[in-house]
Amino acid sequence: MAVIQNQLDFLSEVLQDFCQLHNLECMSADDILYTDDNKLTLYEREWLSNYISIWDTISNLEVQS
Repeated sequence: MAVIQNQLDFLSEVLQDFCQLHNLECMSADDILYTDDNKLTLYEREWLSNYISIWDTISNLEVQS
């Protein structure tokens, strides 16, 4: 379980770096993606969608353990 928590911590840091790089407010990936007033590029939308998918996959591993 510690490995999964470390992976989620790492993903949190990756998201923070992404937000800083793209001048986005740092919040959860789905909040960024689904907030109506965001003017995200196609790349940013795809990146956030993929990030959410990876986060969900790792989170589900914890449930299955």
